[in-house]
Amino acid sequence: MAGIRFAMPTSNLDLGPKVKNDPFMKLPGHIIFEICHLLFDDNVPDLAKASWVVHALTRNDGNFWKLSLQHNLCWFFEIQDLIRLGALRRPEMFKGIYLWATKKIWVRLDLEGPLMHVANRRRIWLVCEELANAYGARHY
Repeated sequence: MAGIRFAMPTSNLDLGPKVKNDPFMKLPGHIIFEICHLLFDDNVPDLAKASWVVHALTRNDGNFWKLSLQHNLCWFFEIQDLIRLGALRRPEMFKGIYLWATKKIWVRLDLEGPLMHVANRRRIWLVCEELANAYGARHY
């Protein structure tokens, strides 16, 4: 799974000086990372598209994407096992795997084969998280 398919192209394009107003400029990096980890799994790339600061911080940070895989894609046990066993050693692939998983693993009519059970698990996991948050707030 950790083949060349998940390697991300490198870019030296720095648009930072052209950014006029990005509210994330005022926040320290660790706070931005915490915000990203609170988002739903497919919203992290959207935030990086909307904010140059978030994009620049997360673009090549293998550790951020590894933590995102572990935290935001906790329903993908197979990826968790590969990380734990050390099968995924190249940090530059974590972002590619994250982007692939958030885009490809949804229950839909054309999804077949070995990823169907992972897509079902994701769907059930997200509903259970919503229920846990709703009922946890009531202190039952």
